[in-house]
Amino acid sequence: LTNGQTIAITYAPTTPGNDAATITFTNSDLSQSFNIVGSCINGIATIAELRALMDCSNTTIDTTGTTTYLYTGHAIITEHTTNSTSWMQDETGAIQLYNQGGAFIANATVGTEVTNVVGNLANYYGYLELKPTAEITDIDHFPTTIIEPLSITLEQLQDQEYMDGIQGQLVKLENVTFNQTGTFAGYSLYSVNQGEIT
Repeated sequence: LTNGQTIAITYAPTTPGNDAATITFTNSDLSQSFNIVGSCINGIATIAELRALMDCSNTTIDTTGTTTYLYTGHAIITEHTTNSTSWMQDETGAIQLYNQGGAFIANATVGTEVTNVVGNLANYYGYLELKPTAEITDIDHFPTTIIEPLSITLEQLQDQEYMDGIQGQLVKLENVTFNQTGTFAGYSLYSVNQGEIT
């Protein structure tokens, strides 16, 4: 080796997650070691599988994992509230996409179908997020898949364990009666009845 020479090294861990290795160059009068790190991307086919990879039972922490995952399934963007936040759902579940600044999810708008989404999982105080680490470019603006909202009851809505299980999914309440009349204002609370439950 000569001073300033560049050597290309590819390190591809086969174990999911972050990994480290040491490379040592030696000859008769010199030994030099370098520490390198790599991350293995898992191909995950469904959102249900993705959701099972992080425990979000701790509602007191905001933490992001270091393993990078590749979602290879096909999901529909069901909500896009800001440039930083979208939700995607497939036939197995749903998950929030959170990207501070929004550059990675800007084109993932409501009704589009996305695949090959790369990111890290995060537990945001008990709520699971996928934080994209690259721009979502594999987008179909004319998908044939339609996500139907899950019909739930007011009783289920108040069941925290049940709601944790369907986190992020499109839901609808049927056969409810509003206790107020008139024009509804945004960001206001209104009570509804469904049988004996308010």
